[in-house]
Amino acid sequence: MRELVVECEPLPPGDGRFEALLRAAFRIAGARSGADDHVEQNRAALVALGIQIGDPRVRRVAGFPATEEMPAFPWLYDARTTLRGRNDLARHFLVSAALRALSTRDFGMTMGLFKEQLDAVDGGTGFSFADIAADMAGLRLADHAIDPRRAPRLQREIEDDASADT
Repeated sequence: MRELVVECEPLPPGDGRFEALLRAAFRIAGARSGADDHVEQNRAALVALGIQIGDPRVRRVAGFPATEEMPAFPWLYDARTTLRGRNDLARHFLVSAALRALSTRDFGMTMGLFKEQLDAVDGGTGFSFADIAADMAGLRLADHAIDPRRAPRLQREIEDDASADT
């Protein structure tokens, strides 16, 4: 997280920031990877992104003590990072990816659906299929990132092309 924060804090806002953060996280993971720990480094990259961009409460799911000091961007939820022009989509994508990296696909999907169901009740923002799509895309990225056969290649692919379209 420290490397990610130091490198990416000065990036301009928007979708380009999202892409640059993904690139940086997976480049850092690749540089830290040994012969057989690509999966663990990718997992760390996704958790760092989930905490820094998605929601700082992901740190609890990751098992960090609540009192542990961590480097962080100076703004809560990094509202400057967007995906398709929307900060909530970036957050959905990265929280789901982090939850999948820490647990199972079912857990990540359940949390996304639960959040949308809460949004659908009186006073909420409404159920959003776009949010669910961002959750599913984050889950899919994490599936590839923690697959031992795909993990090393994914580090290189994201570093080369982390566009929202990809």
